[in-house]
Amino acid sequence: MKIIAVVLLLIFASIQAPAQSSERTTTPNPGKKYTFDTTLTFTLHKSLPKMYLRYRDYFDAADQQYYYRVDLSKSKKGKPFQVIKSNSEAYYGPLHYDYCCNDSGMRAMFVDINFDGYVDLRLKKREGGGPYVVNQTYDYYIFDISKFKFQFNEEASDVGNPTPSIHETVFGYWRNGFSGTSGTVSEYKWVGRHLVQVHGYDYDIISRDRDPYADKNTLYKKESYIYKDGKLIRKLHKRIRLKDIPKEHLRYW
Repeated sequence: MKIIAVVLLLIFASIQAPAQSSERTTTPNPGKKYTFDTTLTFTLHKSLPKMYLRYRDYFDAADQQYYYRVDLSKSKKGKPFQVIKSNSEAYYGPLHYDYCCNDSGMRAMFVDINFDGYVDLRLKKREGGGPYVVNQTYDYYIFDISKFKFQFNEEASDVGNPTPSIHETVFGYWRNGFSGTSGTVSEYKWVGRHLVQVHGYDYDIISRDRDPYADKNTLYKKESYIYKDGKLIRKLHKRIRLKDIPKEHLRYW
C-alpha cells in the first residue's frame, strides 16, 4: 500500500508541476535599452529626394535574439512615416549580409527585389554557420507606392539568400552539406505581388575523390524541377560536370 501511495503522489506532483517551455520569446523586454543606434540616408527611387532611416537594436542574451527598431522619415528631424519593430535570431545580427555579393554595411539593407524601381528593405532573420555565413533568410519589406509604406512579404522572406538577377528572376540558394558538395538552387518570378517558383535544382557530388574547387571535371547528380502556377509538373535528372553548371547556380558554392 505504501508503494501505491508513493506512486500516486509522484503522478499527482508531475501533473501539478509547471511545464518547461522551449519556445523563445518574440516580444522585446521593456526594460532593455537599445545599445546600437545609427542613422543613414537612402534613395527610395531615382525621382525622389533622399530619405532617412534610423536603426536601433539590442541583444537579449536570455533568448539569444536581437530586437530592433527602424524609423523611416522624409527629413532628418521629421516625424517617421513608418516604424518597423521586429526580432532576429541571426548570430551576427540583422545587418550582417551576403558574403558573396560585395555587400557592405547598412547599404545592403536596400535591394529592389521585385524590379519595380523602388528599393525594398531587408533585415537578416536567420543564418547558417561557418566563417562565410550561408543559408541566410531575411525579413523582406516590399515598398508599396500606393500606400507609401514598406509591406512585409512572407514569400520573399522564406527564400534562402534571395538574389535578384538581370532577367527579373529571383534566385534562392541553400547549401545542404559541406561547401561544393551539395546544394539547392531555386528560381522565382513575380506574378503581381506574389513570388512564384518556376524552377528548382538539386546538386549532389558523385566524385568525392575530386576537389570541387580545383577540378572542373568533378561529377554531380543534378535533379531539375519544373513548376507551373507554383505546382511541380515535371522532374528530370542527369549527371553533370562542374564546368557545365551555370555560373548563376554557383554563387553560394
